[in-house]
Amino acid sequence: MQLLNTLYITTADTYLHLDNDTLRVEVAHETRLRVPLHHLSSVVSFGHAGISAPLMHRLAEDGVALVLLDNNGRFKARLEGAT
Repeated sequence: MQLLNTLYITTADTYLHLDNDTLRVEVAHETRLRVPLHHLSSVVSFGHAGISAPLMHRLAEDGVALVLLDNNGRFKARLEGAT
């Protein structure tokens, strides 16, 4: 049995990219983290983070939830694929 994880993005001015089958996290144009998409069940972003459109489409296709929160942790939006 495989455990699926939640990726929390808390660093300001972070940008998330789709890089083949990997989610790539960039801070100040420097790659800080790469996570294979098949290991994720959700991504939670606090504050201002940029997210590429191809990544949002891929997360929806794979059923990986994307939750957007403001700087104080208040709910803003949720993207989830077909259920």
